[in-house]
Amino acid sequence: MALQFAPITFKDLQVSALGKARASMRANAWGSAVARWLNEAHKIMVAKGDGVQDYAEFVTVNGQNRYPLPPGWISFFEVEFNGMPILPMRLSEMDHYSNWTSAGAPPPPPPENSPDWNIQYQLGTTDAIDRYVVWGGEMELGPLPPSGEYPVSMYYYRQAGMMVEDDDEPEVPDQFRPYLTSYAGAYIALADKDNQTAQMLMQDFQGGCQLFEQYQTFGARDSYPQTDMVVDYR
Repeated sequence: MALQFAPITFKDLQVSALGKARASMRANAWGSAVARWLNEAHKIMVAKGDGVQDYAEFVTVNGQNRYPLPPGWISFFEVEFNGMPILPMRLSEMDHYSNWTSAGAPPPPPPENSPDWNIQYQLGTTDAIDRYVVWGGEMELGPLPPSGEYPVSMYYYRQAGMMVEDDDEPEVPDQFRPYLTSYAGAYIALADKDNQTAQMLMQDFQGGCQLFEQYQTFGARDSYPQTDMVVDYR
């Protein structure tokens, strides 16, 4: 039978941060500050890895080509219109592209079997949705508004959520969560004028951020050990 471990929660992280900075005797005094520092660390680490990977979808409205971005959106990994991937464009490029289609003349055809050719011409129409632009908190589909209801799938990166409740979990894998406590522990140690411990803990956190960035980039999911500065949560 495989062993099962409980996930590391927000409460666990707060206890661990106090332990790392040897501040357990004054836990009540540090409560709100530790929570704030842990959330700061959470956002910094997630940002190092380009954000939290997420997915959302919506259905287009006939004649409408602008739609709000998902909450906390940072960037798109891929966008699909009716099951087909569509390409990002700059705002000026979209205007030029739309002018071709609205005038009744399609853009010059791309080279056969290029990514553009595969997307646009396999759909069998020159006015299909095959581009998007991000501007002002919205995504604009183009070159023309859709003439029907179609599914749009968004694979994207977003900002880290705020941890508030004791059982909230950071949006990073368990092996990286203990590094968050090093960031909070460093600030506690600094307030106690223990500069050596503060420096050691901050270096530990920065190392964890680098490992998380590699994890997000290369997907080496089980190759990184936890920090050797983890304390017992019991």
